[in-house]
Amino acid sequence: MSSNLTTTKAGAVSADLVVSSFPTSLEVGHALRSGVRLVIDGKDEAAGIGRSLSALTATTIDDVFGAELTKAGEVLGTPLTLRSFEGLRSSDFDDSVLGVWAIFSATTPDGELVTIGTGATDAVVKLVRLSELDAFDGKTTVAFEESKKATASGYYPVNLVRVKTADGF
Repeated sequence: MSSNLTTTKAGAVSADLVVSSFPTSLEVGHALRSGVRLVIDGKDEAAGIGRSLSALTATTIDDVFGAELTKAGEVLGTPLTLRSFEGLRSSDFDDSVLGVWAIFSATTPDGELVTIGTGATDAVVKLVRLSELDAFDGKTTVAFEESKKATASGYYPVNLVRVKTADGF
């Protein structure tokens, strides 16, 4: 008796991985390895609740209105001492590898507190893990660095690097 079974390769399955605004590094790693995009659970992000809640704990008028979001490209090479990890937000950009961007607060060498948003894959991955390692303690200093080599599509990736001291590299 012969069998007429044929084998076919399964096609890639593309699905989103729904996570909280504070996903674990395991979830982020799973998304990277499987090529799926992260989607932040709408309960965490609904109507900017996190930003609104932070206004309720503000101690100054300036804090009530919050800091303007700084893009990573605006602070390239600036030593940034990590203060707080605000979490991830879903990205509207189709070319975003992970489908999310990270928001965190840091202090510049001149003492300015800045709130930074970045969708750079390297930075997002590292910021999630740094949060798990309690590195937002005011003692860890990082900087954004643009790659010297372009990708095949002409894009210069932004990486997050460790800075030994807040005075420089």
